[in-house]
Amino acid sequence: MIKRVDCDVLCIGAGGAGIVAAVTAAQAGAQVIIVSKGPYGCGNTRVSGGLVLRPNISPKDSVEALMRDMIVGGEFLGDQSLVESYCDRAHLAAELMEKFGLLFSRNHAGKPAPLPIPIGGHSLPRTLTTYSEGIPLGTALRASLAHTSAKILDETLTIKLLKSGSAVTGALCLRWLTGEILVIVAKQTILATGGLGWIFYPHTSNVRGVSGDGYALALDAGARLVDMEQQQFIPFALTHPESMIGIVCGEPAIAGPYGRLLDAHGGQALTHIRTRTRAEVAAAMSLAKEKGAAGEYGGLLLDLSPNLRKVVGAKMLEFLKQTFPSMIDAVRRAYGEEAANGRVPWDVFPTAHYQLGGVRVEADCRIRGLENVFAVGEVQGGLHGADRISSTSLAELFIFGSLAGEAAAKAAAEMETPACDFTSVDDGCSHSLKLPGKQGLLAPIRLIRKLQKTMWEMVGPLRDGGRLNAALSTITEISGQISDLRVSNRKECNPDLIEALELEKMVQVAEVVTRSALAREESRGGHFRLDYPKRDDGNWLKNIVVRIDEGSLRIETEDVTLSKFGLATKGGPNRLREHIQFAILSILPRSIQARVLDSRLNLGQYGGDV
Repeated sequence: MIKRVDCDVLCIGAGGAGIVAAVTAAQAGAQVIIVSKGPYGCGNTRVSGGLVLRPNISPKDSVEALMRDMIVGGEFLGDQSLVESYCDRAHLAAELMEKFGLLFSRNHAGKPAPLPIPIGGHSLPRTLTTYSEGIPLGTALRASLAHTSAKILDETLTIKLLKSGSAVTGALCLRWLTGEILVIVAKQTILATGGLGWIFYPHTSNVRGVSGDGYALALDAGARLVDMEQQQFIPFALTHPESMIGIVCGEPAIAGPYGRLLDAHGGQALTHIRTRTRAEVAAAMSLAKEKGAAGEYGGLLLDLSPNLRKVVGAKMLEFLKQTFPSMIDAVRRAYGEEAANGRVPWDVFPTAHYQLGGVRVEADCRIRGLENVFAVGEVQGGLHGADRISSTSLAELFIFGSLAGEAAAKAAAEMETPACDFTSVDDGCSHSLKLPGKQGLLAPIRLIRKLQKTMWEMVGPLRDGGRLNAALSTITEISGQISDLRVSNRKECNPDLIEALELEKMVQVAEVVTRSALAREESRGGHFRLDYPKRDDGNWLKNIVVRIDEGSLRIETEDVTLSKFGLATKGGPNRLREHIQFAILSILPRSIQARVLDSRLNLGQYGGDV
């Protein structure tokens, strides 16, 4: 059965960005429908670390300083007009999050207290932390949405975007719980489907539903994707046991001032770990593995024990355990109590964490080349460039989710319900309705696992021309095998059907990522090529843009516009300043060091051990 539903604003995706957009639009008076492939509010936002930036909370900070750090951290690949739009609104993120019901850590005076040291590519302390990380955020988002007039359709998979000319007019969706097909006609549509980490499973921190749907939906509707070769592989993730592979156990800051990253031969793979970017550490680890220096489980050893020998290191480790409790708990479960206390090294290797490239948008989040449609959250491209500095992604959900929600509601109020092209509806329905009961030889999950294995081994942190070409051959092979799928004939709650529809989009997105990686003949940010190990600003200060032309993918390059900050710009952590601060502190008696650090790091404010 096919059912038509009309609305003012359609939000596709119900993680952080989609819910913020839906709540904002509903509060502005729009009739909103939000669809989610799984339970709403349970995407990657729910498993986040809960860190959010707040500019100008440090005396020397400014919007310009934050913008500089993001552009330098992104290795100058980011869209500077989009970064400026983000930074101009960044002060709103924490305020909006607390309105949604999430509380941030505070000092004894009751004011929001940032982490006292800059982390993850920031030049100044500007990161706030929650008391309980991502789970209460997901709960707060669900509660906020439930208190609006928005219609919630979870367990609903979006098959395709509907169009009339260059205007998006809604979406064709499958309510997989009931088997019902919906035609949702919308004046404005907001794409908030998240990233693509699931194509690297099990080596990913992402939840199961993050399979790249939004990129395929946008591409097929005529949008362009930018810099899809740029994935952020967060450097420290568990390598065993098998059930815990890919779970994040820390970013560079967790190494503390004296932590070491050791290869299988006992040599240091990298120094000054704490002040490095995620991309720098992940690249160094990948290179060490390529040279045969990985251990039994394929990782390197993160040794935190040198921190325990000095007051500064011990207090920093205590602070990190307090700040990242879920990561420490993951280590405890996988490697034991001694490891969680920093006495035993952790076996770690990068895991797919965040998609940096995505749908190309204007500074107000409208998708370029299309009308009446926005992209927000991880599906959007251009903001982070080649690498993302810490604590920016949760803020992004509120900054751009609210921006798109406001704009969509306002635009919807000024227009009539659009006409719907039922030719594209019929095409999408025909294809989806033919899949159940298909009598092929291959289960969809079998091809999904083949694709995931290929993407990790050939297009993961270790890349070169040979691997990428081999990946393309396998992707082409899998694409051809889709015609031989075996799909259950169940109408309701059919996992085969869901996986078959996801597989089609995953294959397309995997090809986009691989072809983009093959095109970029340099190493920059999250894209590290063994055959082109250096950054090449002379030839590759370019965005790689992908579009569909006559049914085939077309790869193009466009020069990056350095509108505000050029290549001579400096940003990020000041390693020399930190070294001097630690050196001065270490001269003081140990008891005084401890008191100073307890005060600076707000240790003990939560009461009890972590």
